[in-house]
Amino acid sequence: MYVLAALGYLALGGLALGGVIDIRRSVFALRTADPLAMLVVTLVLEIFLALTFALAQSSRRATLRAIAELEAAQQQIRQREALLNEARADLDRALGAGQLGRFSGQTLGPYLVGEVIGRGAMGEVYAAEHGSGEHVALKVLHPFVVREEPVQVQRFQREAELCSALDSPHIVQVLDSGETADGSPYLVMERLDGHDLGWYLRENRRLSTRATVDLVTQVADALMVADAAGVVHRDLKPQNLFAIDVGRRRLWKVLDFGVSRISDAGSTLTKDVAVGTPSYMSPEQARGEPVDHRTDVFALGILAYRALTGRPPFTAADALSTMYNVVHIQPVRPGQHVRLYPDVELVLARALAKDRHDRFGSAADLAQALRRASRGRLDDKLRRQGERLLLRHPWGLDRTELRGIGA
Repeated sequence: MYVLAALGYLALGGLALGGVIDIRRSVFALRTADPLAMLVVTLVLEIFLALTFALAQSSRRATLRAIAELEAAQQQIRQREALLNEARADLDRALGAGQLGRFSGQTLGPYLVGEVIGRGAMGEVYAAEHGSGEHVALKVLHPFVVREEPVQVQRFQREAELCSALDSPHIVQVLDSGETADGSPYLVMERLDGHDLGWYLRENRRLSTRATVDLVTQVADALMVADAAGVVHRDLKPQNLFAIDVGRRRLWKVLDFGVSRISDAGSTLTKDVAVGTPSYMSPEQARGEPVDHRTDVFALGILAYRALTGRPPFTAADALSTMYNVVHIQPVRPGQHVRLYPDVELVLARALAKDRHDRFGSAADLAQALRRASRGRLDDKLRRQGERLLLRHPWGLDRTELRGIGA
């Protein structure tokens, strides 16, 4: 617009000075031609147009900077809110631990029940001791859950069945089960001495690339065992990954199969319902669609992004907005938070693909690709697939807006 106006006026001025245009019939008619005055006016207007253009450009740059800073601040606020909400939930559990519960001091079967070591909305976890001297953890549902929420009881029983059938050093072992005198079901699990991933992220903000690769590899081993049994976990999150130290090695275990799904089981327990934690759901899970093992691949990708960057990829003020982000919005480019190999970003992009068919075929494939990418040795085919995926849906953009632009 500036070039058109400046050159157009310059052309008109030149034609007027050359006598091609009759200045007596112009909008502001002149009786006699004064070349010097006409030249001065032309130069002044050219300068005025140039200054106007420069001012407009400067204003536009300032506005774009302000918008970018505002968006960055809003993103940071949303991420901090998500971290704060997780910290509050962990604080609530911590405050509930180390206290006496309704079964403390009692004997349930061969187990002497001690203090509460964890407390949640659905039940309590106690430190307990078997008559043989073995230390275990005993998980009991609250009585109101038993009375009013039979679905939760079914999920509780399912957890006992599944964990007993899944044989992996990376899945918490269920040793026994039973019922209390008031009918509340309980599970007896191996006692784990350590911390969950949420604790490590609060203490250190993020994990090193090497530690993250090790975490993803071990969790992938657990998911492959579950997948072989036709089980989809559906609720992978920092609170459900627990680390214990075995010698010099950190051993990660997957907890809580209570909301898992058995493939092709025909169960209606959680059919067509968005079950899980919004910030760690897959798009198909958030839409309440049928899920398969690639749902856990997506959640593992979220955990890898979170561990590497120290930031949750999907956050919002409420659960519905968070699920919208999961379904439609690509998270902020990981490299904006921390320095990473470009190959690692491509692996995360594939793990977090909105379409399950664009993701890795298994958790083991994701772990292997992340290991190679962390050394800058990602396979060329995987690299091209990640690049094409980001061309279709770049980091930080809403897929619905991209469709509108394409239309």
